[in-house]
Amino acid sequence: MKTFLKFTVLSAVLLMLAGGLASCNNREDPVEIPFTEFSLVETSCHWVNLAHDNRVIIINSDEHLKNHINCLVESFPGIDFSEYTLLLVSGTAHQNIVSMNFCLTRHSAGRYRLNVEIHLGAGDAMEPWAIALLAGKINNSSRINMNIQTIYN
Repeated sequence: MKTFLKFTVLSAVLLMLAGGLASCNNREDPVEIPFTEFSLVETSCHWVNLAHDNRVIIINSDEHLKNHINCLVESFPGIDFSEYTLLLVSGTAHQNIVSMNFCLTRHSAGRYRLNVEIHLGAGDAMEPWAIALLAGKINNSSRINMNIQTIYN
C-alpha cells in the first residue's frame, strides 16, 4: 500500500511539473519584420566606430546615431526615431563579397534574429562590410542574435 501511495503521489507531482513547464513555454512563432536599407550612398556621410564583429547595434536616437556616422558637408539624413529603429550591422568576410541577403524575425517579446546570407566570390582579401536597416520601433533592451551563413559561389 505504501508503494502504491508513493507511486500515486510521485505521478501527481510529475504531472503538475509537466503541466507547469508546458504553460511556461509560450514562445510565439517567428514573425518576419519588414525593413528597408538605410543607405548613405548619395550623401557625404559614412559609418564610423564599427567593430566589424558580427553584432547588431540598436540605434533609437540622433545622439546615438552621431556616434556611428560622420558627414563631411551636410548633416546626416533624418530618421523619425519615435517610429523607427536603425539597426547598424557590420562584420568581416574572408573573401570578396558578391551579394548579401538579410531576414529579420521576432521570436518573442524583445528577442529577434537577423539572418545574414553572404555570397562570396573568388579572392582571399579580408572585406569589412556594414549595412544599416531601418525597421519599426525596437526597444534598446531587445536582444538581436545574428546568424551568418556564408555561401561560396
